[in-house]
Amino acid sequence: MSLPTTVRARGGGVPARVTGAPTRAPDLVLVQTTPPSRHRTAMLDCLVRAISGRRPGIEVHVAQPAGMWPSLEEIVVDLDRRGRQGVLVPLLLARLPQLPPELLTPVPARGVVSGGVLGPDPMLASILLDRVYSCGAQLGDTIIIAGPHEHPGAADDLQLVAEHVRRSWPGRVLVAERPDAATVTATLEAARTPTHRAVVLAPYVLTEDTFTESLRDVPVDRVARPLTCTATLVSLVESRYETGRVRLERDAELATGRREVPWPAGVHRVTA
Repeated sequence: MSLPTTVRARGGGVPARVTGAPTRAPDLVLVQTTPPSRHRTAMLDCLVRAISGRRPGIEVHVAQPAGMWPSLEEIVVDLDRRGRQGVLVPLLLARLPQLPPELLTPVPARGVVSGGVLGPDPMLASILLDRVYSCGAQLGDTIIIAGPHEHPGAADDLQLVAEHVRRSWPGRVLVAERPDAATVTATLEAARTPTHRAVVLAPYVLTEDTFTESLRDVPVDRVARPLTCTATLVSLVESRYETGRVRLERDAELATGRREVPWPAGVHRVTA
């Protein structure tokens, strides 16, 4: 019996690929869009180990940003060389216009599709609420959600996540309109009233980074931790993987002229 082995990316830390027994299941490619950091590396290591533990028949790859090894292109070329299919899951919490096209649309010639970015999604709102509770927030406190992206599309996605939070939180939920400390502080001041309760800052990010560092001096009462690696986030990544896997199955059925495969209930659907 062959034991799973971990091949680590140059520089150490994050597994570039986790391999086990051969399987027909498509590979999962977690796509990094920002340079690795200590916190990011720890989160990725957690994700890879958790997904490999839950789904031992799936090879998991981590694609690094352009200019680092292994890049997304290098992984896709390797999949093509080995005749493998792959599902890309960009580790992004919002839909951004500057994403490479292959992260949002299928690449059918190479048997690689995107399962979609992580957000917006109610599961992310659930993690964010868990972080708010964990930092000692009390029911009725005001939550300020702040994200690191300035593009209107990302702002719209942040509002969608905030709406999910409002459905479960019996207090005000505000969104900082711009990703900077001055705007967060202005939002905080607007939230304070003579009868206000505590104000909680909830960064909508996966890990500690330069954005969270820039918010350290904002005078809120409590600061929630980033989303990081949780069982819920692992389940969300699995959901995106299933979206891509079903898309590959449907493409194969249509390519052979067989009857279209019904889209399973409960599986996230990405429209290009």
